[in-house]
Amino acid sequence: MVEDAQAREAPVQRLADAVAGRFCFGIMAVSAATLAFWAGPGAALFPGAVEAAGLGAAGATAPYVLAARLAVDVLVVACPCALGLATPTAVLVGSSAAARRGVLIGGGDVLERLAAVDTVVLDKTGTLTQGRPRLVARRGAGEDATLALAAALESVTRHPLADAFIDAARARGLAIPSASEVTTVAGEGVWGVVDGAVTAVGRQAWVLGICAAQRGDGGDPAMEASTARFNPDAPAGPSARDASTDSPARDALTDPPAPESSITGSSTVWVARAGRGLVGSLAVEDGLRPGAARTVAALRRRGLRVVLLTGDGEGPARAAARAAGIDEVHWDARPGDKAGVVRGLRAAGAVVAMVGDGVNDAPALATADVGMAMAGGTDAAAGAAGVVLVGEGLGQVCSALDAGRAALRTIRQNLGWAVGYNAVGVPLAAGAALPSLGLAISPSLAAGFMAFSSIAVVGNSLRLRERIAGRPAT
Repeated sequence: MVEDAQAREAPVQRLADAVAGRFCFGIMAVSAATLAFWAGPGAALFPGAVEAAGLGAAGATAPYVLAARLAVDVLVVACPCALGLATPTAVLVGSSAAARRGVLIGGGDVLERLAAVDTVVLDKTGTLTQGRPRLVARRGAGEDATLALAAALESVTRHPLADAFIDAARARGLAIPSASEVTTVAGEGVWGVVDGAVTAVGRQAWVLGICAAQRGDGGDPAMEASTARFNPDAPAGPSARDASTDSPARDALTDPPAPESSITGSSTVWVARAGRGLVGSLAVEDGLRPGAARTVAALRRRGLRVVLLTGDGEGPARAAARAAGIDEVHWDARPGDKAGVVRGLRAAGAVVAMVGDGVNDAPALATADVGMAMAGGTDAAAGAAGVVLVGEGLGQVCSALDAGRAALRTIRQNLGWAVGYNAVGVPLAAGAALPSLGLAISPSLAAGFMAFSSIAVVGNSLRLRERIAGRPAT
């Protein structure tokens, strides 16, 4: 990835390459004009210039010797190499230095966009938090059975919640049944067949919809009764009102927690079975990554706007934002919603960096100006991102942004030096200071200046290693 990044051009490099190409033809034209001027009217207009150049002994041929020498000086002193090296050397050194800090940058174009970022959007689970949720509460008619059903479905998926349910089930010595026909729906949950019945784990409305859809009528009396018991404010249909205690819903959830969270800061996951409705809920909590609040504060000190964007409910979203020091929060965001939020920020003029780790974040990562994927996340997230953070700390977000800013600053310095050098060196080589100051550049000195110009650009780029490596992440 680092080698590919070093081969990808930044937009400013394309501009420099276009200028360098025209610059070569321009220098040849200046050299020809210098030859014509000093071989013709120049010697007559400035007779002292020939003497100042030390060519008085050449006699009548002195103007032609001077003209030829100055024309060669112009060709030698001009340095399109400095223009051509200004960007790629900075990109190469900058991306390599960032990689040593655990930040893999996908190319010079990504490095340049990093420098312009003014808004950082953070996913919650696995990004702001550690991505290692733990089970903190179980509710339902059969708590162990509810946990076993969730573990059965999650055992064939890749999501932080899967480990939490499986570890909790094993810690309690529960037998995890096998699951088949398992399907994961990004932003909603997972469903499949467990012990011969369709079972779903995820958002409340979604799991009920999945189980109802398996009956083909969407009006299962047992499920409606379960929903009515679960949420008294929900409108009850005739079947729900008439459901007796002898119906299959008798095993459904009868004393559930609050709709979103039973514990402050925890997220609730629902378990439903076809023909039974909601059979239980599981509450999980995930602590912030070490240094997350410090990273948010560091981003703010850099003048950046920080936004939390999560698919979790309002309670856990606000709790995480409060702990991390984030003021702007968006919750209950499905994958498409996340991309829509990022798209809205960009439409308002923000340059957005999205940081995430899961399949749910992939659309937003691809929509942002710069997508950053956390280590240990899904391949989908890494594939959609332009930056991969291979360490465990959230502080690498700051490292990536600092690398982009430092690299762009170095590119501008290199281009400024290259343009300034040629703007001064070419006129001097053409004899502009010869009539008034008696100053001319010899061909050997012109060659030395040209080499020094390229060395200066490369040397300035190499200083990036110290700038990036020496700056603290937070």
